[in-house]
Amino acid sequence: MKNMSITRKLQLGIAILVLLTALGSTLNYFATKRLQVAYNEFKILNEANRLLNTFISLLTNNTLGYMDAIVDKDSGDVDAGIVKKHQEFKDWTQANKEVITRDITYINKDLKVEEFFQQVDKYWNAGDSMIKEIKNKKIDELDKYDNDIDSINEALVSEISKNLKLSDNLFTKASKEVEAAQTIIVNTTIYSLISMIIIGISIAVYIMKSITASLEKSGSKLNTGTEVVLNSSRDFSELGNRIKDSTNKQASSLQESVSAIDEIKATVDRNAELSTDSVKLAETCVDFSQIGKKSIEEMIQAVSLIEKGQKQTNQMLETTSSEIQEMVAVIKGIGAKTDVINDIVFQTKLLSFNASVEAARAGEHGKGFAVVAEEVGNLAAMSGNAAREINELLSGSITKVESIVKKTQQNTVEINHTGNQNIETGTRTAQNCNAALDDIYENVTRMKEMIREINSSSKEQASGIGSIQTALVELDNITNDNVISAEKCASSAEELNTQSQNLKSSVVDLITEIMGKSA
Repeated sequence: MKNMSITRKLQLGIAILVLLTALGSTLNYFATKRLQVAYNEFKILNEANRLLNTFISLLTNNTLGYMDAIVDKDSGDVDAGIVKKHQEFKDWTQANKEVITRDITYINKDLKVEEFFQQVDKYWNAGDSMIKEIKNKKIDELDKYDNDIDSINEALVSEISKNLKLSDNLFTKASKEVEAAQTIIVNTTIYSLISMIIIGISIAVYIMKSITASLEKSGSKLNTGTEVVLNSSRDFSELGNRIKDSTNKQASSLQESVSAIDEIKATVDRNAELSTDSVKLAETCVDFSQIGKKSIEEMIQAVSLIEKGQKQTNQMLETTSSEIQEMVAVIKGIGAKTDVINDIVFQTKLLSFNASVEAARAGEHGKGFAVVAEEVGNLAAMSGNAAREINELLSGSITKVESIVKKTQQNTVEINHTGNQNIETGTRTAQNCNAALDDIYENVTRMKEMIREINSSSKEQASGIGSIQTALVELDNITNDNVISAEKCASSAEELNTQSQNLKSSVVDLITEIMGKSA
């Protein structure tokens, strides 16, 4: 990790964040699919319960019509009502036979559907025979159908009630699936957000420390080089003064002049080498500042990606919350259907009571029907209790689901608020660092230009000294020129000293910007 470049470290951090985001999204996707499957099962079970309850209602009304025909043989209004109920029940069953077969098979795979519809056919055949006897005015022949219709009715009602209980068990199982899927979605979202925030902050801090350390090291090297240049410029200034004095004594001490010129030449060459190295060092500082600027820009983009991922996660949570609320609406719709069942139970009890009254009026002939009426009343009471229990279960489910939705929305708002604050802080810090790097880049660029000027001056000095060396060979002819050259050398030395001091000041400012005022 220590030898890894800043770009590689940043890419590694982003890869970890992307991996965590993808993992959280995958878990949420499968949890959502699981929730969708449970929701589809709710829809199928609701449709199955509706059809089975409608079947029981039509069967009960039709059977009561048959019983009315058997008990009230002398009524002239019975014929039309029986025929109408019988035909309505028969048409509805035939029209919905495939749907009933599909839903009953979904609820109870062990049910023998063919045997069930054979019982229905027997019921219709008995009804058709009764209607034929009624149309032929053979009212006294109706009693022989009483036991057949009664036994078939009980078998069908028993089978349907059994499937309704199985449907209740499937409802309970689907509710548990919904709760499990919700728990997975909430936990995955929370853990993913916390992990991304912690890793994002860690990456930002680590990268800032790496950049600062590199710049501090470069600033220290640049300061050392500047000290060398400044010392050399001071030495050069002193040598320039000595050249001036030596030139004034040139007539009496040519050897001393030659020695002085050699020393000046060596010093100028050294100064040129140092200035060349300083130019390279300045260019390296410029490159480092550009690298730092690019790293900060990439970090800002990474923070933007984190913010985008957080927004996408929030959108997924809002979508999930909406789907759960739609599921609550479906459960409430199921509750409304149980009210319809209660109404049917009430009507059934009322019909049972009327049937008992009519059976009592019929005397001895109505005893069998009185038993049937009592059983119908008992079945109605059982249906009412089952409907009330279903309503209580639905009410509890609605309350629990709404509580979960509310708590999830509150947690989402809090997490979103905290995440946005952290993202804003990271973005603001990165922008400040970017601005500081811009200033460093400008200062280092100016410093590089200054060092290039020093290098140019050093080359000019070397050229001047070369002229001095050539002039020494013809000392008699160029004494005045040597004086002028010495003065130029002293002036250049002063200029070099001034430029060195300016360079020193620029380096101090650069180090202050990098390391702070305490440095």
